[in-house]
Amino acid sequence: MKSSSSDKEKVPTKVNCVYSLEEVKECLDLNLKEHLIAGSSKSLKYKEVFQYQDIKILLNIILVAIAAGSFYIDKKLDFHQSINTQTLLIISYAVVSCLYWAFTKFVERDTLFIGVAAANRGSSAKQENSSHKLYVKSVIDTENIREIQPKKSPVYKLEFVFTSDKGSDKKNVVHADCDVTRLFSEDGNLQKVVFYDLIGSSISKKLE
Repeated sequence: MKSSSSDKEKVPTKVNCVYSLEEVKECLDLNLKEHLIAGSSKSLKYKEVFQYQDIKILLNIILVAIAAGSFYIDKKLDFHQSINTQTLLIISYAVVSCLYWAFTKFVERDTLFIGVAAANRGSSAKQENSSHKLYVKSVIDTENIREIQPKKSPVYKLEFVFTSDKGSDKKNVVHADCDVTRLFSEDGNLQKVVFYDLIGSSISKKLE
């Protein structure tokens, strides 16, 4: 009871400087995740899963094991006895390191949240539609800001990817974006109504 309220207080709803894109993105990302997990309605409630983190942990464990094996062999055998094994270990380390880099660069890239929606909403027809996995990516786009347009606001862009959890390859992608200046007041307070409406309307496009 008490812990849940204190957890909510930890999520910032105000930034010190609306021009600090790093601080703005962190605030938006944290509130987005909290809203998807806690939700104001069942249609917005997701259970977060950590499949990407699990893959990265596994790759790191493999890297540590390779490094430990190389260290052990180096201590137990002389150079000529261990050169072939050490060469294989070095190649293996390089391959796994490349896999880790490729995974973070091309697969995990900009992924903020992965969640599973339970099929427990509404009628049986809606339940079928509600059972899905959600991938959310977020980025702040500053490409459209130029010196000749100093008042142009950075854009907070979201990509919602809905996939069936029943083994289907079918995907439904919904894009949403909003100027950062619309999401924060002049004194740096998050405009929750605007922000949550943006999230809710994006989710509802999938659930219609």
